[in-house]
Amino acid sequence: MKTGKLTKDELKAKVSKAIDDAKSYADGTLKAERKRAMDYYFGKPFGDEVEGRSKVVSTDVAEVIEWILPDLMKIFTSTNSPVNFDPEGPEDEAGAKQATDYVNYIFTKENTSFLVLYTWFKDALLQKNGVVKYGWQTKEKVKEETFPEVNDMAFGVFMDEIGDGKEDENGNKVEVVDHTETESEPDEFGVVNKFHRFTVRTTKKKDTLRVYNLPPEEFLIDSGAKTIEDATFVAHYCEKSRSDLIEMGYSRKEVDELTSDDALSIDESSQSRELYDDWDDNDRDDQTTKVPVYECYMNIDLDDDGIAELNRIVVAGGQRKVMEVEKAEEKPFASICPVPTPHEFYGQSVADLVMDLQKIKSTILRQILDNMYLTNNSRNVVVDGQVNLDDLMTNRPGGVVRAKSIGAIQPLVTQPLSQQAFGMLEQMNNIREERTGVTKYTQGMDADTLNKTASGINQIMNASQQRIELIARIFAETGVKRLFKLLLNTVVRNADSQKSEMIRLRNQWVEMSPGQWDPDMDLTVQVGLGTGNKDQNLAHLNNILNVQKEAIAVQGGVDGPLTSVKYLHHTMEKIIENSGQKSTEMFMPELESYQPPPPQQEPPSPEMMKAQAEIADMNKRTDAEIAIKVREQDRKDRELALKAEQMNRETALEVQKIATNAPGGDGNIPDVFR
Repeated sequence: MKTGKLTKDELKAKVSKAIDDAKSYADGTLKAERKRAMDYYFGKPFGDEVEGRSKVVSTDVAEVIEWILPDLMKIFTSTNSPVNFDPEGPEDEAGAKQATDYVNYIFTKENTSFLVLYTWFKDALLQKNGVVKYGWQTKEKVKEETFPEVNDMAFGVFMDEIGDGKEDENGNKVEVVDHTETESEPDEFGVVNKFHRFTVRTTKKKDTLRVYNLPPEEFLIDSGAKTIEDATFVAHYCEKSRSDLIEMGYSRKEVDELTSDDALSIDESSQSRELYDDWDDNDRDDQTTKVPVYECYMNIDLDDDGIAELNRIVVAGGQRKVMEVEKAEEKPFASICPVPTPHEFYGQSVADLVMDLQKIKSTILRQILDNMYLTNNSRNVVVDGQVNLDDLMTNRPGGVVRAKSIGAIQPLVTQPLSQQAFGMLEQMNNIREERTGVTKYTQGMDADTLNKTASGINQIMNASQQRIELIARIFAETGVKRLFKLLLNTVVRNADSQKSEMIRLRNQWVEMSPGQWDPDMDLTVQVGLGTGNKDQNLAHLNNILNVQKEAIAVQGGVDGPLTSVKYLHHTMEKIIENSGQKSTEMFMPELESYQPPPPQQEPPSPEMMKAQAEIADMNKRTDAEIAIKVREQDRKDRELALKAEQMNRETALEVQKIATNAPGGDGNIPDVFR
């Protein structure tokens, strides 16, 4: 097969060379240091133990890491929006707000964000670098509903509506399963009715972005890389069964040809991690046998145009068979390191800062215990042949040791070490606190804390928390920032510009249209970092709120040159967040729902008020005079109407008389007079 100007064999050779380079980089000192850190975390023996002597192991590495994690998790999970996208211009305002809500929704609602962050941070603190990867995953939701008895006509209509059960463009499907048809007994007219019992299975599919953790030993990077962004080669190594590969869409013929003799010598830290793994790989059948798979992202010139483009290349098996090649937009990895080394990809872990102290403390503890054993069960000098050795070796309270002469047994005095040893232990603890920032005060373990002033304790705690806050800022500005930017770009790039999606935010359904956002819009990612002492924050925020209240009084209203509703709303939000509440919607409305009051008009001057009163009085008098004239005119009109009606009646009587007295008259009034 040809891939542009590069043959498949040539591509395989280039990818294999890059894999070997990355493996040699990972299999050097890095692997040994990771294994050592994992052994220290689990408190495993050092290998220099002596039979019959103390073998105790201090667990400083585990203690420090487990005390740093709560502060880190509080910083990144105490709010519903770990990341905010800020627009660079007015045209980005609406898109940035929607992007903030949508990407945070993907990470916190559609992923197990707490566990992802916890594992990510713990890997970094223990194994130098923590790595996460993201990718599309199809979530399938199946719902079944059974209909016990449906007549033939209704069943036919239903089948016409669902069609033949094919999937729609979104992968959703409605199909009938477990269909049973029965017939009734003929009725009096001989008609037989059919009834159907069936189950409707509705399958809904949704593609979601999933973020998941990589064991550090499964991540490969070229030896010259400083960051993932500038790396020419990164890869995710894993072992998959043949069955998994076939299910992923690879042909069975290709999969059956793969060999499993190139299993990467996975970092021994993974073996240290699997404390209770008793699985025997010989128990697997052919389809569950693991084969090595490398998902590589490599800058390579496939078409020989002189420009190396980023490609996703999947190779598998011991022979490193090329299974898939496609263009890639980015490398879907994000990495963090708590103590970065400038110009190097791998820095130092917190475990690296503490392991030597754990070894020293363990040695001191062993010496103290051995000394206590010897003090309580001291050695003896005996005169050969003068003492019953069986009695001497049987050490029990009240026991008798038989001797032939007084002085045949003399205790060998052991000098106690407790005073000097405990002072050395305290010194080791002080060094550990200075290196890591984890102190007795932050742990709440200092018995003398109540005897110190509040300001003094705050100074000590703030100084110790600076190390932890620095680690949090490094995590935020490196891995977390990169991850959320990649999520945003991937969502926008894969969205349909003609479709929108409804998601539930703040107890309301909100329409999102990521396809209409510009994936290259200028955005600044600000990761919200908290501080260790929320009581101090609350005090500062309440002082700010009091200043804003004074400004409102000075400017004569809530909106003015000194402050406005926008700034008050922001202060109140921060007060609620620092009170331990994740969401502010239960305590105050959204700022968008606020309608400013209409502008107040200046009161009229006294002269204007007097003129207005005179005009109003004049208007009242004029209205009264007009009303009187109207009523008088109405009275006159009614009088005229009555007079006219009286004259009409009188005229009609006169006409009737004339008609009656006239010769031949019948007394009827001619029509002309009616």
